[in-house]
Amino acid sequence: MLFIAAIRPAMAGTDRKSKPITINQQLTEGQKKSYSTSARDLLAQATEAIPVPVTGIKLNRTENRLELILETSTQQRLQPLILPEGKNLIIDLLDATLALPEEEFQATNPAEGIAEVTVKPLDATSIRVTITGEETVPTAAVIPSQENLVLRITPEKTAQTEAEEDNYFVPDGTTATRTDTPLRDIPQSIQIVPQQVIEDQQAIQLEDVIRNVSGVSTGDSFGGTTERFVIRGFAQDTTLINGFRQGAFGQGFPSLETLERVEVLKGPASILYGNLEPGGVINLVTKKPLAEPFAETAVKLGNFGFFQAGFDFSGPINSKETLLYRLNTIFEVSDGW
Repeated sequence: MLFIAAIRPAMAGTDRKSKPITINQQLTEGQKKSYSTSARDLLAQATEAIPVPVTGIKLNRTENRLELILETSTQQRLQPLILPEGKNLIIDLLDATLALPEEEFQATNPAEGIAEVTVKPLDATSIRVTITGEETVPTAAVIPSQENLVLRITPEKTAQTEAEEDNYFVPDGTTATRTDTPLRDIPQSIQIVPQQVIEDQQAIQLEDVIRNVSGVSTGDSFGGTTERFVIRGFAQDTTLINGFRQGAFGQGFPSLETLERVEVLKGPASILYGNLEPGGVINLVTKKPLAEPFAETAVKLGNFGFFQAGFDFSGPINSKETLLYRLNTIFEVSDGW
């Protein structure tokens, strides 16, 4: 390969018509080999990541949980790859080595719901952590830490209990915006009573549910013929069902067995639904058809010979699950007082 460079001096007082100075330089074979434009050679010259040594492993048992701590001697953080496989929770740590005297770690029955925890080298630059559940696969979450890698292991039974508790929490509502907008993003005051609360309280009438809502009280029922409510001091004669207005004094006593949740929009934002009182509005959201077969029966007994039996059926009509149905039937009888 031959490089030719032409240099033209630009000094004052020189003749502009002077000939350029030409320099010829021939590269040697050794210099040719020191330069390469091949993509393979350029990638090979990239600096490889240095594996992070794991110098210690600890297990801390907390209430219904287990913390797995992988101690490191550097500030570089470990990046876990979490993948469930049967009853095992597989956690792979890339660019890491196990620097333990025993060369591996194993703990049997470290916590309730967890059968075994093992940490072994997967290859020269990676580590595999295997967490085996007693009945089902546990869950893992990474806890922020500046130096060590901390994993919070939760058995499946505890996770199911937390999920049941979360049934009391409703993240979004449709009453204020007519869209599934998270409640934290809505400036209006909305309170929602979910189906789980209605079932746990064994509510029979809508007024039993509204007792959970602040700023709302029962009004004149006209001799027990209907249910009326007072929201922030304003009597509300109209109730919404799935966002549609019901005629004044025409809603009677809605059946709670058909409801998924009760939404209460407080304040003058209720004018979104037309000519309503500025105190607020109550929206009843009914149950939706399910894609999987579902059947449920419920019986309630009470004072004055009260008896109520309900049947709830749902599922797909066709094999493609494009048509769904839901059937709610209720039988109720009671004596006077």
